[in-house]
Amino acid sequence: MAGRGYQCTYVCRADSPVEERLTPGAEHLPDVELSAVPLGGPWMHESLRLRQVLLEHYVEVVFVHSEREQLVASLAIRLAERGALVRRLPAGMKLIRGPESKLGERPAATG
Repeated sequence: MAGRGYQCTYVCRADSPVEERLTPGAEHLPDVELSAVPLGGPWMHESLRLRQVLLEHYVEVVFVHSEREQLVASLAIRLAERGALVRRLPAGMKLIRGPESKLGERPAATG
């Protein structure tokens, strides 16, 4: 998306391999904004940290990969009062909606 001119902000765990790979100036990646935050602990605390990132940047869509990420991002989007949520799955994988996933579908528009 960044290669097509969209503003992209990656949020990742501080001191993680993702942060290392996305450091500014990496030759193999287009210009993206990186926001490394201290994640971990209860999902409610993670949601509040993510909400702060959503308020600092203009975010229209949040992409997540797991049920927990969906729950965290859904609440953060609702609290920030902006954005939509997309849960990505690997090709061919069937969507399994567990309790966290079902709860995460309620606060924000989810696809």
